[in-house]
Amino acid sequence: MNTKLLGIVYMIGMLAAAVGGFGGNPSSFWTELSFVLFGIGGICGIVALLHLNAFGSKTWARALSVVPLIGFATFVIGSVLTIIGVLQSGDPVYNFLAGVAWIMMLAGMLIVAILTIVAGQWTGWRRFAPLAAVLMIPLGAGIGSLLANTDAMSWLTFLGFLAPGLAIVTYPAAATDDAAAIA
Repeated sequence: MNTKLLGIVYMIGMLAAAVGGFGGNPSSFWTELSFVLFGIGGICGIVALLHLNAFGSKTWARALSVVPLIGFATFVIGSVLTIIGVLQSGDPVYNFLAGVAWIMMLAGMLIVAILTIVAGQWTGWRRFAPLAAVLMIPLGAGIGSLLANTDAMSWLTFLGFLAPGLAIVTYPAAATDDAAAIA
């Protein structure tokens, strides 16, 4: 499995969310498409973290990674249903899916951050990279509110989400994935 590629897809999804998803019209095609990319990227990032053993080898710790996966998958499902016209922004089902997506993704990323720190498999800045995704949300929202600029809020919030992607892409094992797959 090429974890470097998964990390790149993760980062593209996070950038798509920052650019198209949170500063624009919540019911536009491009906003929903950015949520699809955000969800797909998030799923790729969690799979890469699992493959790189960031959570350690305990079964219960690895099983907890399903929480953010549910959140990211719900983003994809809700946005795809909106793009094809089954749901509309503001519908009760749309609002339910959005709530589940945000709660599971945020709780899941906090779980991922805690597991990565506690497992101690990663060292240095990589060990704390998933925590940046969680901490930048209130920090970005606060700074964006002070500046009265929703675009600044989006960009600052999702800068933190890039940190786990950088950790995945630059992880030394990521460079050996292709050689291991061939062998």
